[in-house]
Amino acid sequence: MLKYPLAIVNVKKIFSGASVGNLTLREYAGRDAAFIRWQVRGILSPNIVVCGSGSGSLLNIAEESIYPDLTFSPINSWCHYCETPELLLIDSWHPSSRIPDSQKIDGMMRVVAGFIAQTHADIFR
Repeated sequence: MLKYPLAIVNVKKIFSGASVGNLTLREYAGRDAAFIRWQVRGILSPNIVVCGSGSGSLLNIAEESIYPDLTFSPINSWCHYCETPELLLIDSWHPSSRIPDSQKIDGMMRVVAGFIAQTHADIFR
């Protein structure tokens, strides 16, 4: 199977403006769950998934709609980990969030790198 270095998968599969509320996002995720699950698990098969919403909504959608058969343990405010099959969900900010990059990216990466260093997880297989 091919491995892709990066993929962006939108939960909202139709155009409806620049932003969407969490309730609407959950409705889209529920409606398209099988397709989203096929995209992420069937095609991409990642071992790290960045959930870019900043409010936990995409993290919850990933756990409930994409990986309903797995159990994730919260490691810290950013990382949620499932030991088998070594899968890391990162509850990140949305890329367009109006917060400093030092908080949005640097802070997240320090915590994620610390988690990986502490667990010696083979997450980058």
